[in-house]
Amino acid sequence: MTRMSVREPILHSVPIAELRPTQMTVGYREVAAKRQRWREIVDDKERATFLGSHMIPVLLGPKKRRYVIDHHHLARALQEEGVETVLTTVVADLHHLEKDAFWVV
Repeated sequence: MTRMSVREPILHSVPIAELRPTQMTVGYREVAAKRQRWREIVDDKERATFLGSHMIPVLLGPKKRRYVIDHHHLARALQEEGVETVLTTVVADLHHLEKDAFWVV
C-alpha cells in the first residue's frame, strides 16, 4: 500500500487589489452578506483568526499574477470593507502559458 503524504498549503499575504478574478460576474447579494458577516466580527483578534482560516486559492497566471479560483465573494467583500491584504495559497503555477492558453485551462 502506498502512503500519500499531505502537505500543508503555503500561504502568502497578498494585497487584495492585486488579485484578479476568473469569473466575469459576482453576485452582490452574496457580497453584501459576506460584508455584513465581517462587520459582525468586531474584535481584531477574531478578525485575524477569521482571515487566517479563509485563505483564497489562486492560480499563478500570465506575468505571475494571482487569479482567484474560489472565495470570489469573500475577497470582494473584504476589499469593499477596507481590508488591504489576505492570505492566498497557490493551487497551480500556470504563468508559463500564453494568455489564451491560460484562459482555456
